[in-house]
Amino acid sequence: MIRSRLLILDYQIGMEADINDLINYHFKDPDMYEVERAPLQIRIQIVRALIGPTPDDGVWEIVDRFSKLRNSFAHSATAYTVDGIRKTEDQTRAVLKSLQKVRPEFTDAAATDRTWIIGWAALTVQGFFREIRRGLSRNALGRSNEGSGDQSACEQSEGQ
Repeated sequence: MIRSRLLILDYQIGMEADINDLINYHFKDPDMYEVERAPLQIRIQIVRALIGPTPDDGVWEIVDRFSKLRNSFAHSATAYTVDGIRKTEDQTRAVLKSLQKVRPEFTDAAATDRTWIIGWAALTVQGFFREIRRGLSRNALGRSNEGSGDQSACEQSEGQ
């Protein structure tokens, strides 16, 4: 249980950092707004509004459920009582159900323990954010070359 808790807290910190980075990427002057001070749900709404829909929007449900699980460990004095353990087990199963919507190959039989579920959920979210950053980088590169006649290094190498 302690190992799972530490993993949840660690992965949640990473998810929040990725969300903050995506917001700051879009801001013209990121120093004017302290993103970290906004509640997580507000930051998620900002990112979703900035990037628009994606083919993997189901990952946001994983982020939300993961956040609720993290809150149960971080802010509950009852997390280690019988009721608290039952609640976090239910929340972990909810994370798995959200994960299965995005990664159907992760069956109930494959999800052998809490650490497995937490790890795969976190890796799925990390991959999602990585793809968003990659897409934003491509879009920024395309915008910077529009109208200038310049080609990116990738486009130049393709033409040779």
